[in-house]
Amino acid sequence: MMKRIITPLLLFVFTISLNAQSSIDRLFDRYQGVDGFVTVTISGNFLKMLGQFDDDDEFLKHSDKFTVIRILAQEDDDMEVDNFYDLVIDEIDKGGYEEVVRINSSDADVKIMVKADGNIFSEFLLVAGGDDNAIIQIKGKLTQKMIEEISESINDDNIFGLR
Repeated sequence: MMKRIITPLLLFVFTISLNAQSSIDRLFDRYQGVDGFVTVTISGNFLKMLGQFDDDDEFLKHSDKFTVIRILAQEDDDMEVDNFYDLVIDEIDKGGYEEVVRINSSDADVKIMVKADGNIFSEFLLVAGGDDNAIIQIKGKLTQKMIEEISESINDDNIFGLR
């Protein structure tokens, strides 16, 4: 009798845990190990350690607030990708996200979204397509000032060729 109850219960819990995987997790899983793409995951603990060595870096001075940074990027410029931005933006479950920046130009599309609880942002998500195909996800307890500094450093580095 107990076996009849436990088996369906375990199957139910397993099914729920599979469905709980976020759309962002699925995108990272899909492109992980695919030729022409690179995925990078940096733990919050590693960032905290880096922050102790470089207190002049604007990004790292807040390293104790990050739980994880994940980057998915196309590293092979010669590889043809069918509109990466449109492909991934349609797959992202946007529930809970607020769009804060959108840039559309002839050679690049960029969207920045955040998840917030009051004045604290729990997630920063950047999706870029065009000349530079990438997804950047930052999780933690971020303030508006930190988000602005991240956005400015991305723009200052001109990683999306928008100048």
